[in-house]
Amino acid sequence: MNEEATRSAAIINDDITQLTTMTALLEKHGYTIIPCTSAEYALEELSKRTPPDIIITDIQMPGIDGWRFCQIIRSKTYKKLNSVPVIMISAVFKDEDVHRVSSEIGADAFLPVPVNPESLLNTIENLREKKRESKKTSVLIGGPVSADRKKLVNAFAAHGYKVITASDMSHTIQQYKNAQPSVVVISDDHSLSGGVEETIQEMRQMDYTVTLICCIPDSKKELCKHYVQAGADACLQPPFIDNYPVILCEKIMRERAFVKVEELLRKRTWELEESREKYKTMMDSMVDPIYICSPDYGIEYVNKAMIRLIGSNPLGKECYASIFGNTSPCSWCRLAEIKKGENVQFDIESDALHKQFRVTAAPLNHPDGKTSQLSILHDISQEKELENRLRHVQKMEALGHLAGGVAHDFNNILGAILGYADMVRENNVDESGTPVDKTLGRRMDTIIKATNRAGALVKQLLAFSRQGKYLNDPTDIHHTLKEAVTLLERTIDKRISIEIMPNAERSIITGDPHQLLNVFLNLGVNARDAMPGGGKLVFKTRCLDISLQSKLSRAEEIEPGPCICIDVSDTGEGIPAHVIGKIFDPFFTTKGQGKGTGLGLAGVYGTIKNHRGHIEVDSASGQGTVFTIYLPLASVAEAGRHIAPEYKPLQRNGSGTIMVVDDEDAIRDVARDILEAQGYRVVTFVNGRKAIDYYREHFAEVDLAIIDMIMPECNGSRCFNELKAIHNKIKAVLTTGYSTSSEAGDMSDDGILYLLKKPFSKNDLLEAVRAALHDENFNPEAVRESLKR
Repeated sequence: MNEEATRSAAIINDDITQLTTMTALLEKHGYTIIPCTSAEYALEELSKRTPPDIIITDIQMPGIDGWRFCQIIRSKTYKKLNSVPVIMISAVFKDEDVHRVSSEIGADAFLPVPVNPESLLNTIENLREKKRESKKTSVLIGGPVSADRKKLVNAFAAHGYKVITASDMSHTIQQYKNAQPSVVVISDDHSLSGGVEETIQEMRQMDYTVTLICCIPDSKKELCKHYVQAGADACLQPPFIDNYPVILCEKIMRERAFVKVEELLRKRTWELEESREKYKTMMDSMVDPIYICSPDYGIEYVNKAMIRLIGSNPLGKECYASIFGNTSPCSWCRLAEIKKGENVQFDIESDALHKQFRVTAAPLNHPDGKTSQLSILHDISQEKELENRLRHVQKMEALGHLAGGVAHDFNNILGAILGYADMVRENNVDESGTPVDKTLGRRMDTIIKATNRAGALVKQLLAFSRQGKYLNDPTDIHHTLKEAVTLLERTIDKRISIEIMPNAERSIITGDPHQLLNVFLNLGVNARDAMPGGGKLVFKTRCLDISLQSKLSRAEEIEPGPCICIDVSDTGEGIPAHVIGKIFDPFFTTKGQGKGTGLGLAGVYGTIKNHRGHIEVDSASGQGTVFTIYLPLASVAEAGRHIAPEYKPLQRNGSGTIMVVDDEDAIRDVARDILEAQGYRVVTFVNGRKAIDYYREHFAEVDLAIIDMIMPECNGSRCFNELKAIHNKIKAVLTTGYSTSSEAGDMSDDGILYLLKKPFSKNDLLEAVRAALHDENFNPEAVRESLKR
């Protein structure tokens, strides 16, 4: 135990992590450690102390490196350290040449970094048991046997070299081939000069690294130059002084070893420089900005993409200030986790850079034990914007289905109210049209007005749900804008000036002019509310060709091709940033209670999307607002398509049998009462299946079928198709409170003559019936084309 307690080791390493790790390992096994962070400090400390049992040194260190350190402690100056075993380690040099060079310089073993603990302990124990053995370097002494040669043999043998002798030049060559010694000393006399030169050349060709020394007599001094030119490293002249031959030989071997060291260093430096250039080229070629920051947030490296991003080189500055514009470390900073060796990935939003990034951060360890952070910033701004738009579209679609369902039921209720209110009001007037009961007349007018307002609200719901487009006629946007402006000029504050700038060369689109008129009126009313003190409202049009390339940045939901852009701009208060993302949401409003439903812009959004268009908004507080609408232009053929003529005035008396098919009791009842009052015979059915069964027996008696689109068990489409299968000349009117234009289009056959939207008034119902049954100029083909589109 006492012997174990006296074991000591000196560890020289500028890498604090390696120094600490090896210190802990050897202390655990009973060693007293002399830790040194540099060779200079080690030389100072070891000269004061009892020599350690072992010295472990890194090769590559600033100042005196491991090889120079080993050379120094093997010199006479540090004689007490000459016999201490030395283990060299390196993370930079690992090939076989390093083992050999280290041995030639004076090291006893070499281990690559990372050092295997078991290998280190085994190597130390083996070296401690043997201490530092005498050199076993082989020396070949060739040439004629003479007194001088005997002195050479004795000198090298006395210093622990393994000596091999050869009697002549040919034997010298053969012995070298067999033993391959590190040193060859050729003893010469005046008769063998030519043979020596040839021998030197031959051995030098076989092995460039062998140390060759020629021993020449004083009378042959002139041969020294020839031998050196032939490849000898030095020449000896007897008589030899003390151990000079051995000293000269070791000096030459050390010099050769350090030449190899320099070659290895140059090679490694070149490799590192090449690696650095590759690394720099790779980093600078990356599109994503990259930076490395120190543990105290200092910028250590940035690539070209980062310099382009921030417009300057931030080296040496704090990352949170120079890149992200903060006065203290960023709230999202993960440097603490990075220091623990963790790799992290997270998303951030930078106000200074006006972008969103996905940050990938990883630790970068230094030899001194410090850890920097390598961060890669990938711009996900567009990706996030697309995600937000997708979520918005999905939300609108979900709410649209809900709104459509509500509209269906609500329209059925309003249809019954409106139909009966019309009948009561009509029955309350005398032949001159004056109300018999004025109070009743006033009350019925109020009911009808309220019902119409409720119907308008449902239309907004349908527009929002993108189910309200029933017409697909050629529509001149410039004409619709003029209509909207005419209405707005009559109703809004006179301090607001309205201007139309119809700059578009083409202005015909395919759509529903009434829905589009509501779009412009809604935008105009919103602009009015944003300019309580007056201002300017401008409707401006232009043509644009949407290409595949431009779809990524604007109007991405429009099909590529020519479109008309309508800019609706005002000089009002603008929309705050925290509000602008919600303006198209249903029931969202910034107006006071009772001043808005929150469905205006939601309906605008739904109508534009239903016309295969796109709407954008650009605004900021105090800077006014611009809504930009993109609508695909109609083809030349569509623009010139004839629109169906107007219908004739309402015919009050009728005849014939009408079949009403609707699952709502109130709708069936009001339709029956209205039609019977006009002289029609009416049969009603609660579902399509019962209507089909009746029609199969009485199809010859039925003049017209009024069919609801949405019914349980057998919907309007299926009911109509089966009725047509019984009698293909059937005439039919389609009613709906909620239906897509495509669904209506699927029923555009010879029997579908009219589309009647709920809630319908008495006159609406009679107009549809008259048009389908009695108008000879009625053009059902135009109606069917409208339904198909």
